[in-house]
Amino acid sequence: MKKILFMVIIALGIMVMTNSNPVNAKTKATYKNGVVTVTGKGKFTSRKYQKNKKVQKVIVGKNVTKIGNYAFKGCKNLKKVSFNKKLKAIGKEAFKGTALKKVDLPVSVKKIGDGAFFCVSLKELKMPGKMHWSYSEIENCIFFSCVDKVIFKTSVDYHTMLGVPAKEYVVSAKDKKYVSIDGAIYRKNDYQLMMIPRVKEFTVSEQCKILDLYHIYHFRYLCDDDYFETNYELEKLIIPVSVNKIIYTRPENYDGSVEFYDSTIDLKVEVLNKNLDDVSMKNLEQWKNDFLKNREMFRQILQANNCQ
Repeated sequence: MKKILFMVIIALGIMVMTNSNPVNAKTKATYKNGVVTVTGKGKFTSRKYQKNKKVQKVIVGKNVTKIGNYAFKGCKNLKKVSFNKKLKAIGKEAFKGTALKKVDLPVSVKKIGDGAFFCVSLKELKMPGKMHWSYSEIENCIFFSCVDKVIFKTSVDYHTMLGVPAKEYVVSAKDKKYVSIDGAIYRKNDYQLMMIPRVKEFTVSEQCKILDLYHIYHFRYLCDDDYFETNYELEKLIIPVSVNKIIYTRPENYDGSVEFYDSTIDLKVEVLNKNLDDVSMKNLEQWKNDFLKNREMFRQILQANNCQ
């Protein structure tokens, strides 16, 4: 009887171990002729191909749900990645320093870690419009180098657009809240400017009536603190005649405590409407001072972290 009971316990143990395998399913990667193919089910956490100069292409298998931290960091000759439609997350610096020129992220991706695609060669990025950015230290919360063009495949939210510096933004035609005009993003209902591209000269759309200068900052929430990332490329801003009011919704907890930074580049602002009231002009002057201070601070942060 005891022997039978012992055998039953062993059998049950084997069944539990067998049934647990799908939950703890592993992934693996194989290499052939410059191509790394990731297969299996779940998260890919291996770093064996990090800084591998032979890797030219990565294929992510259909059941892989995450590419882990640093997975292909420093693969200088990696030019193409094929993602599956079930991928949910991409880890910290997973493709940093690669030779990727175009990235097409599936709409299933919901989370991207710090510096995941920080590669200077990146020219075009297609991505879902709603993303959770995974922040860490303030100096490193840069997910992408400046991309020539960002195309949002689904309706974009404000939090997501802030995480991607670009020279041109293209909003989905089906987006009910936002629209892209001349590479910038505006709110549809009143054409309020929400996001400007990284350019040296920018002209506000003539469809804009009330301009909130706050949105010319690329603003991020970092934990419980507010953090400004200015468009450090901007040298000239043109405000059209259509704008009849300028506001500046400066955050309540912003105290302008970057006085010790001296701006080395001036910002020219051309206001075409000569009938703007004194309040608008005062808001413009206050914003310009804040902008120059924060721009220089951000430039120095980038230089300190070799991000330029």
